[in-house]
Amino acid sequence: MARRKSFFKRTKSLSLQRRTRRMHHIKYRKSLILSRHALHFMMQQ
Repeated sequence: MARRKSFFKRTKSLSLQRRTRRMHHIKYRKSLILSRHALHFMMQQ
């Protein structure tokens, strides 16, 4: 029983880490696209 609980806890933390990593990746991608757009806009002016 205790082993099962620890296993569940480990899997939960793993899934949480994966989720946060995905969120960070999306945020990074968005900021990259935004910065690229800003650079393009500045070059046009």
